[in-house]
Amino acid sequence: MTPAEEREIKGISLKSLFWLLGSTITIVATVMGIYSGIGRQFDNLSNKVERMGSEFGSNNRISEMRIKQLEVRLDALELQIDNLQHKK
Repeated sequence: MTPAEEREIKGISLKSLFWLLGSTITIVATVMGIYSGIGRQFDNLSNKVERMGSEFGSNNRISEMRIKQLEVRLDALELQIDNLQHKK
């Protein structure tokens, strides 16, 4: 140990203080990295949910348009059936 590391302040050596700071900095950096990773994953998931919602809305509008087209075709077929029945 160097003379600086051998110094003690009320029972705390400089070497112990370095170990404490080093481990604390490592833990804080790890927690911050994990937190930012979770934040990014949350943002990705929320973006996916928004996209799915917009796609569902688009699919819903497309389904409504198809239903309207089918209703128009059904009305046309009913008119044709009525015309055929009146001709008999």
